[in-house]
Amino acid sequence: MKGFVRLLRRKHAVNAVVRKLLLRLRNFAEKAITYWPVSGIIEVNLAGVDVRLFAAADDLLTSKLYYENNWERNVLPWFAFFSSQASVVVDAGANVGLFSLLAAKAGRTSRIYAFEPNPHNVERLKVNVELNGVSDRVEIVAAALGAESGEIQIHLPANASISGVSSVYKSHSTWFDKTEHKSVAVPLTSLDSFFRYRGEKVDLVKIDVELYEVEVLKGMRRIIERDRPIIFCEIFNDVIRRKLNPALENEIERGYTEMIASLLSSSGYFFYSITNQGLVEVPHFFFSPMSSMYLLVPIKLRQSHYLYAERHLIESEL
Repeated sequence: MKGFVRLLRRKHAVNAVVRKLLLRLRNFAEKAITYWPVSGIIEVNLAGVDVRLFAAADDLLTSKLYYENNWERNVLPWFAFFSSQASVVVDAGANVGLFSLLAAKAGRTSRIYAFEPNPHNVERLKVNVELNGVSDRVEIVAAALGAESGEIQIHLPANASISGVSSVYKSHSTWFDKTEHKSVAVPLTSLDSFFRYRGEKVDLVKIDVELYEVEVLKGMRRIIERDRPIIFCEIFNDVIRRKLNPALENEIERGYTEMIASLLSSSGYFFYSITNQGLVEVPHFFFSPMSSMYLLVPIKLRQSHYLYAERHLIESEL
């Protein structure tokens, strides 16, 4: 019976009819995400930008966007704002392409480099980029980013489903997704190496690489000093993450949050937490108890707090 249901929900036409009925029953949205995930093409609005996405009943994030449409609501408007002013954008940990697509559509003429190491996510990323007609401006790089070039092992679901948490650290991947995982070798490069001979100035960088952020930042020191890009970076609270997932003690060095803060502070960057009320300047990355996307800027802004309606003030300062 379960196999029949799985087969049925992959049929795009059947999936569309059922999910539209479920969409009207808001009380069932959370269950629908799990038991009737999206299969087919949907259109979602991200910070005022319409984006088309494909799924094959295998992508939790796309289903959440369809049924709830509340993913990263604090972050996406700010990212769209800075993308609209950027010529070159880097999406580190592109997944199926949400930030890359938003940057391409908000920027209109910008060039986006989407780095994604998970081979299953890469294939879906290609489909979504083509669906949105931005293949000419989004370059997909099937590689992980780090402090050096070479090869690295990442952990991803063994069933080839789309994963939102493909991590270098096995316990981190399996903490979010309880299915069986496998380890695969993927190419590794640094942003400094990638852009060394490209002659481009990097304006905006988004980093969401599941506890590997400090290595990505180490690998872009030349870009940080030369280009002074705006950076959106997801940074987990080191102390709380270990308490929630004690297995990390055997996989990752203690104090990675402080390492990130030290690296950025020494380069003259200031930290802003992206909250429901807007941007709030913070002295460290322990402001939010769980994971959080922070805005990192290469100058100290005049105010310690900005509502989204005051974004024009930031534009005049940068």
